[in-house]
Amino acid sequence: MQKTRPILNSAEPRRSRVNSCLLWSLGAAIFLFMAGLVALASAYAGWSSGSVIASVNASSTAEAEVRQQCAQLPQDLASGNLALAGARLEALRKLSPPPACLSQWSPMATQAWLASLPSPTAIIAPVLPTATAQPTSVMPLIPTALPASEYDLDALLADAQAALAAGDYYTAIDTLDAIISLEPEYQRALTRELILRALTTQARMLFESGKLSEAIVLSERAELIGDIGELAFLREVALMLQNAQLFVNSNPAEAVRLLRRIVYDFQTPRLMTYDMVGELQTALAAYGDWLLPSDACAAQTHYEAALELQPLNWTIRPDSLTAKSQRAAQACEI
Repeated sequence: MQKTRPILNSAEPRRSRVNSCLLWSLGAAIFLFMAGLVALASAYAGWSSGSVIASVNASSTAEAEVRQQCAQLPQDLASGNLALAGARLEALRKLSPPPACLSQWSPMATQAWLASLPSPTAIIAPVLPTATAQPTSVMPLIPTALPASEYDLDALLADAQAALAAGDYYTAIDTLDAIISLEPEYQRALTRELILRALTTQARMLFESGKLSEAIVLSERAELIGDIGELAFLREVALMLQNAQLFVNSNPAEAVRLLRRIVYDFQTPRLMTYDMVGELQTALAAYGDWLLPSDACAAQTHYEAALELQPLNWTIRPDSLTAKSQRAAQACEI
C-alpha cells in the first residue's frame, strides 16, 4: 500500500508568528506606559520639593538683606549721612513684619536730625563805653555772648501736646522722642504719659485698619513705657496671623496649627479686617494639596475640614474644594 503524506497548511505558522508579535507589542506598550507613569510621578515629587526649597531659600535671602540694611543704619548715623539713613528706615517700615531694628534706630535717627539743625544765634551785647577817659578807670565789659539754652524744651513739649490734641500722633511721638533723648529727666512723668498715649492710640488705629506690622512695632514700643491693655492680646494674635500667612506655602501644617489656635483657643474668628476662618480654610486646603502626593487619605481629611468652615468670603470656590476632596478619596481607595 502506498503511503500518503499529510497536507500542511502554510497559513498556520504565519498566524502563530503574527499572534506572537502582537503579544510582544502589547507587552512593550504596557511597559512603556508604566515607565511613563513612574517618570511623571518622580518629576511631580521633585517639583513639589523643589518649590518648597525655593520658597525657603527666597525667605532666607530676604532676611539676609534686611539684616544688612539694619547693620548699615548705625554707620549712616555715625557718618552724618541722614538722608541715606532716612531712606533705609522708610524702606524697612514697609516690610511685613517690620524688623526689630526699626524700633531701636528710629528714635536715634530723630535725635541725630535734631542735632544737625543749626544752633540758635548767640545774642551779642554791645561794649559799653568807659566812664571817663582815664585808662585807670575802665569799667568791666559785659560778656559778648549771653548764655542761652540750645533747645527750647518747653516749646517742644507744647508742640507735642498740640499735635496730640489734633490727632497727629506720629508728630507727637517724634517730638516727645526728641525731648526724652535731649533731656531724659525733663517733665519725666508728663512726657512718658503723653508718648504712651500717642503710641497706644496710633497702634490701635493701625490694628483697626489692618496694618498689623506697623501696629505691632508701636505696641512693642509702648509696652516698654507702660501698660498697653488689650493691645497686648491684639499683638499676640496679629503675630500668629502673620506667621501663619508666612508658613501657608512653605509649612502649611504650622499655618493650620496657628490659625486653629486663633479661631478655637482664642475664640477670635475675626480680627479687625481679617477673617480668621477664611485664613484657616485657605491653610487647610494648602495642607491638603501638600499631602495629596504622599498621603491621599490625610489630604481628603483636610479638604473635608476646609469645606465644613463657613468664612465671610470664600477665597476658594466650594466646588473646587469638593472636586479636590473627591479626587483624594478615589486615590485613598487605591
